[in-house]
Amino acid sequence: MGEVVKATRELIEEYYGHPMIRSCVAYVGLKDGVPIAVSGYYNDTNHRVIFSSMKPEARKYPILIYKTAKRIMADVGNTPLYAIADENIDASERFLERLGFVKIKGEVWRCQ
Repeated sequence: MGEVVKATRELIEEYYGHPMIRSCVAYVGLKDGVPIAVSGYYNDTNHRVIFSSMKPEARKYPILIYKTAKRIMADVGNTPLYAIADENIDASERFLERLGFVKIKGEVWRCQ
């Protein structure tokens, strides 16, 4: 099973192959010390946006994915979060619903 750690600049760069283009709070999923997923949030104008990116092998750990999402949401507190479901992942909308997000407009989801 993998582990989740607070993201560092080095881990983000190792995962993406380049530095993040914006400031964020994030966690990194590691398997044998290698980043296989990044998830977190960033401030966009007046909104906090949650994001995640996973390599295919990270999908073997659905409970870890869920717990990480809940951890990020706890970090944010009562501030509304926004997300966009990934149209290429069948379970993306169901996952957002399970986390408490509600579709508000087009592809935008919100959770408070």
